[in-house]
Amino acid sequence: VDTVLNQLLQKKESPLAISKLDAYKNLLRYYTSYYYRYLIRYLYFFKLRGNLGYEYRFAPFLKGFNSIKQLLSKEYFDNYNKTIIEKNRNKSVYMPLHWYPEATIDYWTDSSDKANYYENLYKVIRFFNDIDIDVILKEHPAFFSCRETHVYKKLKEFSNVTLLHPFVKTHDLFDVIDNVVVWNGSTGVEALMIDKNVYCTTESYYSNNLIPKYTDFGTAKVFSLQEKKEIVSKILKTSLKV
Repeated sequence: VDTVLNQLLQKKESPLAISKLDAYKNLLRYYTSYYYRYLIRYLYFFKLRGNLGYEYRFAPFLKGFNSIKQLLSKEYFDNYNKTIIEKNRNKSVYMPLHWYPEATIDYWTDSSDKANYYENLYKVIRFFNDIDIDVILKEHPAFFSCRETHVYKKLKEFSNVTLLHPFVKTHDLFDVIDNVVVWNGSTGVEALMIDKNVYCTTESYYSNNLIPKYTDFGTAKVFSLQEKKEIVSKILKTSLKV
């Protein structure tokens, strides 16, 4: 617990972070995986053979990178201007985008009306737009060029949204922002450990009803060292040592 806690307090880069080169390598793997699942599992085993297993019926739904057109997604990303973001740090929130679909946001949520990630995402952005708060979004590094472009188009319709490419380092953002809004994931934990103002959209596996909802913006909790240890301990109890 102390080892992990110290790494978080020292703002060490997450071991889950990937490089741009690895992200491009993943695209080939995702592309091959999608068409294998679609042609073999879905068309052959489900459609022709009538196999009703989950892995056959729902094979096409985890699309990921499946079209060369998705490489054009970078045109939706804004330039990372650290000076401007820092200047508006009191009037902005950082929200990392999630891999989608993912059980931690679609299934393990505190209410069924939050199961639709995109509709909930748009709802949260509208809330902050109504109170004149800018929203800084950053694409998930492992989901580079995997999100359908219509989602980016919708996000860019909001006047209060800045959309950053996935290779802006999270801790570089932490240097210039104070407020973080999360569903689940490691960003919320990292932000808590360095005393950022963290808000949640749904109860997470580590929030334990202690993190205020985004609708209570301005009421963030500062966690004591003991509380931080308890959060790390709780997370590690659900992890396997490898």
